[in-house]
Order: sequence, then structure tokens, then C-alpha cells
Amino acid sequence: MNAIRPPERIETDRLHLRPLAAADAPEAFDALFGDPATTLDLPWPTHRSIDETRACIGRLADGWRSGAFFSWGLFEKRDGRLIGTLELHGRLPRMEIGLVTSFAPGRVRTRAWSEMLRRFLDWLIAQPGVYRIEAFCSVTGRAAPFMPKLGFVREGVVRNYEARPNRGMSAGDSYLFAITKAPQPLGEVVAADDVQASEKQAA
Repeated sequence: MNAIRPPERIETDRLHLRPLAAADAPEAFDALFGDPATTLDLPWPTHRSIDETRACIGRLADGWRSGAFFSWGLFEKRDGRLIGTLELHGRLPRMEIGLVTSFAPGRVRTRAWSEMLRRFLDWLIAQPGVYRIEAFCSVTGRAAPFMPKLGFVREGVVRNYEARPNRGMSAGDSYLFAITKAPQPLGEVVAADDVQASEKQAA
């Protein structure tokens, strides 16, 4: 279970974020999980049916219930269209995000999701105990060039990081990106506790 419990609903100027529901399965299949262009570099096979997508949404709901991970659908405010998903998981001091953006016709909204992600990342790195945010991007995917614009630093290449079944690859490389902040020195915390203990003894 994560020490962080993010809000289930998030609003930005252009987007409304909420957990996907079973009723979203047909659109999620068309826009994301069943679209070959969108799933090309993802670590799981393109869905073949709406039922498969509905089952996936059920597993995402389990993440919210257990607190193991959190996911949102990204819906445009102007027309309610689903354009992507955002996932958060990890254990303090490190958190990891995963973003799936639709490449289906009429659903590519780079500005909308990039503005949302900047706000989300600013909120996340400001949370107590969070000192590192990681993201992994396929070296053959389209996400990597956007990452520095969001404040990420590329730290290296992770070889054979995950399967790429939609490219016929049993394992593929990923770039490792991170956002970090300076941690609070443990020595300062210990010193403060020692001072409080001394004051109590003196009293």
C-alpha cells in the first residue's frame, strides 16, 4: 500500500481526470487499448475485444481499492473524449508514473496532456517523503522527446527492460527519466530529537 493517496478526480483547464469505469470500456478499447498505433510500444498485447478492456479496467479499480497503484482516464472537458490514461505507483521515497496517450485519429492532444502532467508532477514532487519521480520510455516510442520539457532528466538506458509484444520483441530497451529533489538530511532529524530529549531530561 502506498503512503500517498492522491485524489480520485483532478481538474485542469482542458482535462478532467477520473478512474475508468466499466461503462468506459468501449471508448477505452477504441481510443487506447485496442488501437494498434497507441499500443505499439506498450508491454502488453493490443486488446482484441471490449471484454478484454473491461477486465483491464476492473484490475485498475482493484488498484484503487488496495492502494497498490492509482490510475485515471484523461477526458477532454470540451467534448468528453478519452485521450489517455495516467498511472501512479511506487514506494517512498520513489514514485513512478506511466502515461498512455491515444494516437487514434482525432484524439491526439499533446498540449492538453502535457499541461496536465506538469501540474501533476509539481504536486507529486512537493509531497512529503517524495524525493524521486521515475518514468520509463521505450527507446522506439514517441514519448521520450517530451520528457525533458516536463522537467525530467534522462539518467540512462535500461537494457531489456520489458516485453514489447506488439513489435514482436521478447524484451526491449527503455530510457530511464527522473525528477528529483534534495532529501532532508537524517542527521538534522536525529539532532532535533536529541535536543528535545535533553530538554525533557533537564525539566
